[in-house]
Amino acid sequence: MRGKIRNIAVTGCLALPLSLPGAATEWSTQKEIKVAKKIKKEVAKDEALQPSSRNIDVTIRNGVVTLKGMVRSETESQEILGKAESEVTQETHSELINAALFRFDNQLEVASQ
Repeated sequence: MRGKIRNIAVTGCLALPLSLPGAATEWSTQKEIKVAKKIKKEVAKDEALQPSSRNIDVTIRNGVVTLKGMVRSETESQEILGKAESEVTQETHSELINAALFRFDNQLEVASQ
């Protein structure tokens, strides 16, 4: 009987952090890759952006969303950043976003004209 109670207690303790708001602080690598691809796809199909600005690199690691590439203007850079923020928000529970889990590293470079 003690063995069963101990197993239940240990199992409950292991499951607890995942059920608390804000306790699950890391996305899985697969989810990071999926969301990064989704951001890249959304940017690529945005015809309001210059064709050269639609080809950017997006990576997500440990809550840091990094955007790299060349864009035509600061406005395009901000539009792409907004798309990235929107996609991450759609894929994340609101309590995790409020905990400032994600940081955006906008390394997009504005091309000299």
